[in-house]
Amino acid sequence: MDYRLKLFLSNSFLILFSMATAIGQQTFFIGTSTQDTAVVKGSDTLELPFPLSKEKRLSFEDIINKKENWYSTGLPEMTIDPIRGLSVGGNAFLFNNNDRDDPFFYYTPYRIRYGVGFRIAQNGRVAGELNIDIPYVFNTKWRLRGDIIYADDPNFQYFGIGEQTLDPLHYQDKLTGNQVNRARFNDYAHNLAITRPGRLSTIGEDPTRTYTDLHYNEVDYNQFLVGLVAERSFFEGRMRLMVGLEYLNIGITHYDFQNVPGAIDPITGEEKTAIQGQTRITEDFRQQSIDAEGSFWARHNIGGYDGGRIMLLQTGLMWDTRDLEPDPSSGFFAELAQEVSYGWMGSEFDFTKHLVQGVFYEKLFPRHLSKTVLTGRLAVGYVRGNNIPFTEVLDLWGSSEGGGIPVLGGARALRGYRESRFAGMVTTLANLEIRSRFHQMRIWNQHLAFYAVPFFDAGRVYDSFANIEMRNFRYNPGLGARIAWNQATILRLDYARSQEDSQFFFVFGHTF
Repeated sequence: MDYRLKLFLSNSFLILFSMATAIGQQTFFIGTSTQDTAVVKGSDTLELPFPLSKEKRLSFEDIINKKENWYSTGLPEMTIDPIRGLSVGGNAFLFNNNDRDDPFFYYTPYRIRYGVGFRIAQNGRVAGELNIDIPYVFNTKWRLRGDIIYADDPNFQYFGIGEQTLDPLHYQDKLTGNQVNRARFNDYAHNLAITRPGRLSTIGEDPTRTYTDLHYNEVDYNQFLVGLVAERSFFEGRMRLMVGLEYLNIGITHYDFQNVPGAIDPITGEEKTAIQGQTRITEDFRQQSIDAEGSFWARHNIGGYDGGRIMLLQTGLMWDTRDLEPDPSSGFFAELAQEVSYGWMGSEFDFTKHLVQGVFYEKLFPRHLSKTVLTGRLAVGYVRGNNIPFTEVLDLWGSSEGGGIPVLGGARALRGYRESRFAGMVTTLANLEIRSRFHQMRIWNQHLAFYAVPFFDAGRVYDSFANIEMRNFRYNPGLGARIAWNQATILRLDYARSQEDSQFFFVFGHTF
């Protein structure tokens, strides 16, 4: 059995055993009292400063379980990521809901939320963030959100851009010389790591020295981001108009011709240090000067090989009838989002990004199942410009509180494929989930709800809208679990398997 699976199963057993012990000592069943019912009914007399749609009102159950005033949640992280190995860190959130005399108590997930997170991974990745979210600030129709994010990832994935990325993984076995088509990712990555002599056909390689392709699909990526967003609601809270500004500084360090540890000796199978050969991103970058017509980067104005400074003006129009943003059980969310970046704004790039997406939430058999929700998302993204950073092609930015969607693969998109496995100028993505609650409880005055979540993901990339066709999609089924902690904090565990990979994730927040 793979050591990662062993570690996951053993950690899961310990967590479940600890929770069961705590439940046996501290748990009481959740019910509603006459006083609870009276309070909720009495809330109808509370006057809002402006009308809000009844669709936005929380369910009776959510109101009963909602905590009053200030409270905090936090969780240490110890996870296994298929790219970054073991990660440790933590997330903490500070919420203020006000009390039940506040009419917004019955319409918002919180009145204010502060968040902080930090994590460090086995591969050296370091990430941290601070954020704030204030719906209906000062009892107005405005909402404010802000973020400060830092990340340094030495294994940022790059598999190319365009419909060519849809080709199955393939390689020539360095030990046998045989061609392997439709490879599994682990076999593909292992073959890359095996050392080889330098190639005369590759610029900069010396045939007398030993090379590896370990980091062929990777760069060392560094990011610092500051963003501020303001939203105003219309039509009794159903519509939101958003305007934001974002400063993003990207640093890219390439592995080409560096001495890197972790290469595999083809004879002994032991790890050793070798020279990294030319990476995929360098191949794509150099292809521009060799054959501009055959270069995807040249034809579609892709840049940002060494990173750079990006200033963004963001706008979004949202239609939102969800009953509870962090954990919806009914309603519909749709958005039209756009980012623009021009030189006169202080940016080193010139491009625009667009996203259209719709998400629905529908209760299934509410009379027979306590809370089972069918939910789905359909999204289409498009990027164009005179100088487009390659990193922006790998991200679908959305104006909702969920932010961007790394494409096409990873924890928020195609969960059975690696991050950034597929990328194009046009991206389509579809997700379908059934979120079925099977248990809820209180432990030490903390409300926990547990969900089983089977899901299905599908998506495809295109070079342009003219190339769109309804075939050759990539897809994966999967099974997950959710823990809703005091309603506003969602813990997500997902396992997905595709034709070329299988992945497990433990993260915060729903996929959508």
